[in-house]
Amino acid sequence: MSKLRDDLYQRLHGFQPLKRSYKKQGQSDWYYLDPRGASTVGSMKQIDVSNENAINPQINNILADDMAKNPNDYYIWRTRQDDKVRSKHAEREGKIFNKHIPPVDGNPGEDYNCRCWAEPYKPQKVEKLGITAKVDLSGLPQYAENDKSGIKSDATFLKADINDKELLELMANNLLETEKMKNYIYLDKFGHITSGVGALLDDEKAFKSVPWMIGNRLATKNEVDAAYNMFVYKRFAKDKRGKYIYHNRLAESFINDSPLRVSKEYMIHKMMKHLQEDLKRAKSKREDFDTYPVPLKLIVLDFYYNKGSFYNQPGLPQALNERNAKLFQEKMMRNMEDRDKWTKKQFTLIPKSFWNSY
Repeated sequence: MSKLRDDLYQRLHGFQPLKRSYKKQGQSDWYYLDPRGASTVGSMKQIDVSNENAINPQINNILADDMAKNPNDYYIWRTRQDDKVRSKHAEREGKIFNKHIPPVDGNPGEDYNCRCWAEPYKPQKVEKLGITAKVDLSGLPQYAENDKSGIKSDATFLKADINDKELLELMANNLLETEKMKNYIYLDKFGHITSGVGALLDDEKAFKSVPWMIGNRLATKNEVDAAYNMFVYKRFAKDKRGKYIYHNRLAESFINDSPLRVSKEYMIHKMMKHLQEDLKRAKSKREDFDTYPVPLKLIVLDFYYNKGSFYNQPGLPQALNERNAKLFQEKMMRNMEDRDKWTKKQFTLIPKSFWNSY
């Protein structure tokens, strides 16, 4: 239970649906776990739901019970209450959040240049202030679609007149949601040395330019060299059959391989810098980029961020030149990873009027 934000924590607290591998007659395919009064996972009550996207019908009661037992896990979102506060953060003023279920852009102070702070949650004080003891659930996957304080609604995606700042904000929210922030070193599914928000560090110069930390101190040159050499070995190590040993592993499996860590501030800084460069390159490649509908702009930026480019992906530039929706979707699917449910959704939001053939 030390890694409070991992899937195990969410499952034990009933925030994430589970699929049954075997079900009895009358049971649904999906269910939640209710941790109230249970001492083990096996003794938790199962709450049937119709599908994986269904809201846990007991979520508010479970949270109320958790707030009473673990008040230190909760806080009240506070802002500076001036004209510099971002609108989405201003909407959170006075609301209660669980620090292990943050909004898509993190807890107070974690978003880039965020000046907000977390006021400790104290039940008696909250009651006196007249604050409703209801937790904001925008950080949960099944609630994200209705999150007014984070990612903009689908209707906003259909506009072509949002500015670059808003576009980068949308893209950053996507990356924080799909990539997650990993402050340790790991190999991605292709064996690339990675850290932060999906930042590739295969290049020795890039790896050693990171201000790696060990605890509260900067790592020494020898410690950084040792970590880099170890992950280069892991990247290319093969077994007797010629298969890569360390590829296609969960990122979390590398967490204890090296003590090197990177700060959240640096991860977000690098992500935003990366996105700004991606946007510049996208615009330099296509003079009509600014006329694209927002979902298509996001797809292009996602390819740049995760694959290094969009325009060297087989068939995609041609499909876009011809504005052929069927060909674009076919080529896009061939170039995507399994995680790209978000990208598939953006394609469905591109207006049909954009395409010459559909």
